[in-house]
Amino acid sequence: ARCGVSQVVVNRNFGGKRVKLTAWVKTDSLIGGAYVKIYGHGQYGMRQGIAPKRYGLNTPWTETTQILDLPPDTYEVWVWCLYTAPNRGIVYFDDVKLEVVGNVPPPPKEPRQPKPPKAPKAQKADNANN
Repeated sequence: ARCGVSQVVVNRNFGGKRVKLTAWVKTDSLIGGAYVKIYGHGQYGMRQGIAPKRYGLNTPWTETTQILDLPPDTYEVWVWCLYTAPNRGIVYFDDVKLEVVGNVPPPPKEPRQPKPPKAPKAQKADNANN
């Protein structure tokens, strides 16, 4: 299971934006993994980022970042600082920040496919000479 802290931000202006989550994490004798994650909820479903890195055992204060492109229908973003549970150990998160870093870039244009060569015209048979 996942356990941790979360902040839900509701704002329809998130649609079509690239967001960045940055946090500092420290672990002390943690059996398991601690990480950050963004979830974007929209009218047509939910998109989640892939956790950038998991931290366990004894990790000094380390900055971690996740970037996620949100679909145009996004109206709510969940920011999570979490760890796998139940596990022994201590996790610290500090200076957590969510920011919009720009618009989602347009998808790359499909390369133009070359037109297939035209088939040669069939020659008419000359029935008079047969």
